[in-house]
Amino acid sequence: MKNMYLADKIKTLRTKAGMSQEQLAERSQLSLRTVQRIENGETTARGDTLKRIAAALDIPAGEFLEYSDGGNNRLIGLVNVSALSFLVFPFLGFIIPFLIWSLNRHKVQELTPAAHKVLNFQITWTFLLVFIFNFQLWFPSNLNIVNLGRTEMMLLSIFGLYVLNLVLILINTTRSFSGKRVFYQPAITFFKQGRAM
Repeated sequence: MKNMYLADKIKTLRTKAGMSQEQLAERSQLSLRTVQRIENGETTARGDTLKRIAAALDIPAGEFLEYSDGGNNRLIGLVNVSALSFLVFPFLGFIIPFLIWSLNRHKVQELTPAAHKVLNFQITWTFLLVFIFNFQLWFPSNLNIVNLGRTEMMLLSIFGLYVLNLVLILINTTRSFSGKRVFYQPAITFFKQGRAM
């Protein structure tokens, strides 16, 4: 069944308005069978259908925006772009996306696999960053790789990590707004990416 959250929301709003399925069908100029299929989760209401249902229920059409395909892409894009918070403080790169995902994971089925990819990468990235910061504490001071001292190597590595993170976020944000799958590598699997929760 597709998007049961939307189906439940429509049914709840219809019941709250004191309408039967027949009345909603009549007011929205949809067939009774269409309304039944939407409320049972057998089909997902989109575009014009959502606008008609919203008008019949006398609620703003934007009420259903996050459940439409475009809304799904926007929410997935928001999880991706929120990872840019790593620029303010590294740990925010996974904390903010985690909060957005946890608050919206039951609304959009496609959100969980995409959010898990973001979270896995951001946590891996943070571990690498912490490792590199500690690198100069336990490596010998006479380490000389490519004629660079350990401080220069540390700074170059941190810069590279920041560039990699920024580039992947920008690419994946664009891909998510276009409805394409996101990819983040390298990433250790902290969250399984198989199913929506």
